Amino acid sequence: MGFILLAFSTGTVEGLQSLFFYFYVYTITGFLTWSIVLALETNFNFNNNSKTIADISNFVRVNFPFSIIGASSFFSLAGIPPFVGFYSKLLVVCSVINSSSFLFSFFSFIASVISCFFYLRIIKNFFFEKHLK
Repeated sequence: MGFILLAFSTGTVEGLQSLFFYFYVYTITGFLTWSIVLALETNFNFNNNSKTIADISNFVRVNFPFSIIGASSFFSLAGIPPFVGFYSKLLVVCSVINSSSFLFSFFSFIASVISCFFYLRIIKNFFFEKHLK
């Protein structure tokens, strides 16, 4: 939501174009991410209602195609360069820089780097953690 507000705050046509592109990309990747959550619900037998990140460990063994789709959607949400999420964030930041809001673009970059840690932690659990159950 922060990138959408950031693009809207520019008040330019370029900002609105980047806003709609970012919103479109975020909607698609959000849909893919929540479909992975639903797949986790059906593939794992959760005994209790509390789910943690440790519960998705080694998801690649349970469902390989969904783990690849999930990893690519999380990479896109994180803004890793070959994925479309990177280009949508880049368009927003470029429109903010063109409107001479350098401080906002710096803070959005820092926030994006911090959020990468959380997305990459989920991907690490998908592929590299051992299932404890």
